[in-house]
Amino acid sequence: MLDAKNAGFEEVCRAAQMGRSLLRDQGRIAEMYELMRQWYAAAELRGDLRILDESSREMVWILEGWGRYDEARRLDYHRVAECGEQMLLPLGDF
Repeated sequence: MLDAKNAGFEEVCRAAQMGRSLLRDQGRIAEMYELMRQWYAAAELRGDLRILDESSREMVWILEGWGRYDEARRLDYHRVAECGEQMLLPLGDF
């Protein structure tokens, strides 16, 4: 069962996800980027790694689309470091 504090954040998350879909469908990428930045900031305050990961992936995608590759790479590096995601490498015969 969610407490009031978590319920409020869940509503924010649902609204951000809905807004992301609507803005993407309308081609309003700048507004979507700003929404993702705000969602990221809210998740950062809560320490919610799942939302940090989700929002930063969207921002990386947008930045790459705008040709801002260095900024996208820095954000993606930060995302991986924060969220603890590691690339799995295939194991060979040793």
